[in-house]
Amino acid sequence: MAKLIETVDLVTNFYTYEGVVKALDHVSLSIDHGITFGLVGESGCGKSVTVRSMMRIIQEPGKVEGGKILFIRLPATRKQRICCSKPNPTCGLYGVTAFQ
Repeated sequence: MAKLIETVDLVTNFYTYEGVVKALDHVSLSIDHGITFGLVGESGCGKSVTVRSMMRIIQEPGKVEGGKILFIRLPATRKQRICCSKPNPTCGLYGVTAFQ
């Protein structure tokens, strides 16, 4: 199956008054077209930072400082979007944000 998105050696750091926090250190992953991908982990492990870095919406004091983020374009006849859901443990998966 064809790749839809791929990251290679993604690096994101946060610059605080107390020093540099290395949030992502050479993260690589790929997602194939037609596959539902779930990023799962403990609280504070970097799930949101990974997705925000891939979408280039990381907020200050964060900065994407290295790696490659490759979005593979589909033919114009197909819709292409990336969705980010913010789960609420009491309500299920609500608050889906789509980027086209």
